[in-house]
Amino acid sequence: MKKTLFTKRILQAGVALSIIVAATTFEPGCTKSKSSTTTQDTLSSATMATSIGNLVTSPQSGIAPQAEANASMYQSMNFACGYILDTTFSGSTNVSGMSMNYQLTYADTAFCGSGSTLTKVDFYMKSYMNMTMTGLYEGDAAKTFMSMSGLDTASTNFVLNESCSSLDTIKETSPTALTCYVSMTYGASNITISKSTNQIVSGTATVQYAYTTGGGNSYNVSATVRFLGNRQATITLANGYVSTVSW
Repeated sequence: MKKTLFTKRILQAGVALSIIVAATTFEPGCTKSKSSTTTQDTLSSATMATSIGNLVTSPQSGIAPQAEANASMYQSMNFACGYILDTTFSGSTNVSGMSMNYQLTYADTAFCGSGSTLTKVDFYMKSYMNMTMTGLYEGDAAKTFMSMSGLDTASTNFVLNESCSSLDTIKETSPTALTCYVSMTYGASNITISKSTNQIVSGTATVQYAYTTGGGNSYNVSATVRFLGNRQATITLANGYVSTVSW
């Protein structure tokens, strides 16, 4: 049971991790130059759609594979009615001139319907990490809330709702003092996962990304993800650009 719970934490944390990873794929570097690649115009629609597509489909931490993995995991878990777990752990390391501190808090709550039948589990996670090395500081903060319903045997589908966000702060102290920010938010609405195939059959999600450079330049990227079934989804950017992804 302990090993299963640990695996569960890794799977649940995957969505928050993918948000941070996706943010760093956009990040062109903390720079002061107004002519750098940090301006909106230098990011093509195809590049933006590809980065968001990786957020959705990455085998290691993509939103869609993680959702299906969580659904499969919940089918095998035996939560007791009223089950609550609230845990925090932290640590630090210092290797070759680089120091890092981190803290992770997570909580589970199980809900039951009539006849003590498990119907839903809510999960919350908050994480923080900072890293310092010569000339550079980076801090990452992320949080996610996930609710998986349809756990009763009468339901033919799981239904997932979730919200995630992250903020990455980068400070360069040498050769020039600069600070830039990368933020990402993600929200999923009624992601329906078939119990028979363990695949997403429908649902929508929104992704918003913002980047501010050390010189004051900033841009925003937003997209809507529509899950089509058969492990496919469409990504529609705010400018109307549409692409299809699969996993």
